[in-house]
This record gives sequence, C-alpha cells and structure tokens, in this order.
Amino acid sequence: MEMIVDNDAFFGCVLELLKEGKEVTIPVKGGSMLPLIREGKDTVVLEGVEGGTPEGMPVRRVKPYDIVLFRLNGKYIVHRILSEEDGVFAIQGDGVLRNVEYCPPDNIFGRVKLILRNGNRPVDPGSGKMMRLWRFWMWLKPLRRYVLAAYKRLPCRP
Repeated sequence: MEMIVDNDAFFGCVLELLKEGKEVTIPVKGGSMLPLIREGKDTVVLEGVEGGTPEGMPVRRVKPYDIVLFRLNGKYIVHRILSEEDGVFAIQGDGVLRNVEYCPPDNIFGRVKLILRNGNRPVDPGSGKMMRLWRFWMWLKPLRRYVLAAYKRLPCRP
C-alpha cells in the first residue's frame, strides 16, 4: 500500500532522527542522480553531519564528492558536492547536465552513507568502484545528454 506524506512533515521527521544520531533510510524520488542512484529501485541510508548531531556524537564533516541531503529554496534534495569555496558548497546531481546549486553548510543535514541497490544490496558511494564509475560518468559530460536519454527509454532499466 502506498501512502502519500507531506514533504515538510516527512523531512521534519528525517531531520529529527538524524539529529538524534540515527541513520535514516529514504526512497529516491526523481532522476537527478541517474544513473548511479535510480528512482523506484534504490534507497539511500543517511547519517547526520556536523551541526546536525547531538553533543558527544562523532562529527562527520562533508567534503567534495560526498552525496548529501540539503535544503534549497524550500526543497530537500539529494545531490553530490562538487567543491567547496569560502565555506559554500557547489552541489550538482549526477544526472543534471547544467545547473549547479550553491549551498552553505547550515543547509546540509545528512550524508549518504550507503546506497541500497534494489532496496537491499548495500553499496558504499565512496568506494573505489563507485568513485571510478562517477569519474567515468563525469568524463562523459559531452555525451551524457544522449546517454541519459537512451537510458530513460530502455524498457527494462538496469
């Protein structure tokens, strides 16, 4: 049975759990992280980050190439950090071709600790294999538009 929950209420609960030091598993919506994170197939496990964890919890700082949960213009988004300059993070979805978002650290609430392939097989997004895949995907930048279009048209996507 599918249940529709208000986005602000849902993420309000997610943020509270992250502040308590708990890991939170959420479904992926949208195609902005294609092809490495897939809507309807993958879920992500979030952990709290600096500023979002209670006293005594280990501090997890975010860094370039981390996939993070952040809020921008009233929306909660999961994208990858590209760089940091003067305390502001440049963030972009792997499947986004042009737009880069700029986000202060106060608007970053969680870091993707694991991607659960098909909801159950854990994949470390920072592993050597995943980073090689991501770098190859970035290298394909001139062709990504066509690769994504073809991928979205596949009858049975991997």
